[in-house]
Amino acid sequence: MLEILIVPFINALLFIYEFIGENFGLAIIIFTIVLRLATFPFTKKQLESSQKMQEMQQSKEWQKIQKKYKNDKEKLAQEQMSLYKEMGVSPFSSCLPSFLQMVIIIPVFFSVSRTLVSTPLQMLQLRSDLISS
Repeated sequence: MLEILIVPFINALLFIYEFIGENFGLAIIIFTIVLRLATFPFTKKQLESSQKMQEMQQSKEWQKIQKKYKNDKEKLAQEQMSLYKEMGVSPFSSCLPSFLQMVIIIPVFFSVSRTLVSTPLQMLQLRSDLISS
């Protein structure tokens, strides 16, 4: 299943490698920059969500709830969820962007690993093998 994601990343990396004049180090740098730009919206969303959560947890309402229900964990959780809804913050909103980034990062790791064959010249043979399969 991971092959579905790895092969396009390998082909993209090899395309960059050939396009810039067969400099593998520069190809990895450009590939990384392109991926960071592609994942930037997810990163931005995650940072905004984390900032909202931090602001909410430092608010007076949050502190009052913590003090009032410190001995009743169930009621504390209910009140915290109410406050989340009231302030428009989802406690799980930073999880999805992280998950999506991991779905991209793991295949990138494997694609770079597989592309790093014993010599850079073998990449051309690897590319022809991937394209023909």
